[in-house]
Formats: sequence, C-alpha cells, structure tokens
Amino acid sequence: MNIKWQKNAGFTLIELLIVIFIIGILTGVVSLTIRHDRGSSQLPSRSDLLTELLALGQQEAIMRSRATGVYVRKQGFKFAYLQEDSWLALPASGPFRQRQLQAGQHYRLLLDDDKPALLLDDYPEDPQIIFYPSSEATPFSLFLEKDNGEHQWRLQGDLYGDISTALAAEP
Repeated sequence: MNIKWQKNAGFTLIELLIVIFIIGILTGVVSLTIRHDRGSSQLPSRSDLLTELLALGQQEAIMRSRATGVYVRKQGFKFAYLQEDSWLALPASGPFRQRQLQAGQHYRLLLDDDKPALLLDDYPEDPQIIFYPSSEATPFSLFLEKDNGEHQWRLQGDLYGDISTALAAEP
C-alpha cells in the first residue's frame, strides 16, 4: 500500500497574526495622517465624553444618596458633592477629575429658564448643574463651541435627568 501525505493548502497561525499586525499598523498610520482639522473632529468626542460623565455624575448621586453638582466655566468643568451644607470636590483623579478644553473651544450654558449663565474664567461659588438622589436634575442646555463659531454641540438635560447630545443647528 502506497500512502502519500498531502500538505494542507492554507496559512499558518503565525502568518495570519503577522498579516493582522501589519494591517493594524497601517490602519493606525492612515488614521493619523487623514485628520485635517483636529479641533472640529474633537468636538463630537468631547461632547460624547461630557454626556457620559454627566450620566455618571447622575448615577453617583443616586447610588450614594447625595447630590452631585457640576461647576461649569468657560474653559472647563469639575464635579462636587453636597455634604451637609457645603459642596466638596470629588477626587482629583478618576472620571470626576477637573477637565479643561483646548484653546479655541469654550462652553456656553443655558439653565432651566433659558437664560444664559455667566461663564467666567474661574468657577462659581455653587454648581450650576445639580443631580439629586431622586434622579431629578437641574434642566440645562450646555453648548460646546469653537471660538470661530463653525461647530457647535448641544447637551440637553431635563428635569427628569435625561441627557441627550446633538449637533446644534444655530449658534
């Protein structure tokens, strides 16, 4: 009896891993070179991040049974919690750390009565947005804008704590 072994036609695991690795490197290089306007491409990701952080702040208020506040200024924001009668900053590390915008970007805040809140270079005495343990919140519209007015994202929060993000139609 004459037995012949046939070599299987195909790729080895090492060959496949090398090809996947090369494709990953090329994809990273191409994505870094394609970005034209970093400022405008970062607005959607920054607005998504802020939406998630606000939702996390709301969950923090519910889980810990204490109000969580958000201080907003023209170039950044930070979180605090209410203990007795005073607002204390949340830990400086982790998701609730103070955040800053890049040059050429700013926030604009409208509170529940659609009156613009005055945003300065420094933080106000009390937070403008408050999430309560009952899952209610301060109604607000927070705009993330470029200084030249080209791009604008709107984060909307209602009394029931629902937060949404959309590209704003008008400045």
